Amino acid sequence: MYWGLIQSAYACSCQGDYLKSKEEIVSVKIISNNDFDSNHPKGSDLSLIFMLKRYYNDELSSIKDYLKTLKLEYQNNYPFQKGVFLQVAPTMVKKHKFKIAITLSDGRVIESETTELELT
Repeated sequence: MYWGLIQSAYACSCQGDYLKSKEEIVSVKIISNNDFDSNHPKGSDLSLIFMLKRYYNDELSSIKDYLKTLKLEYQNNYPFQKGVFLQVAPTMVKKHKFKIAITLSDGRVIESETTELELT
């Protein structure tokens, strides 16, 4: 014999695109394994020479400004889906692996590295 207080259970319809992550992105650093130019030796932060496309209008924005809009506006589940774009070519070494380090508001740092790229 089956007995229970609830005879049926129903799920609600969630709006998946309106989910906001628990933690915010505080900073993004982009670091190369090689000397980029005279101002950016191996291991220095290159994030100032990269731009991101905003998810709602494809406008290019600095990483710092883009992160401000993530805090103020609609939170996208994939904040970097439109791309990260290098604004200047390297003047020293042409082959680079970039390490991307994303710092979250709880202090965690998420890192990943690209494959080696030859920039011309």
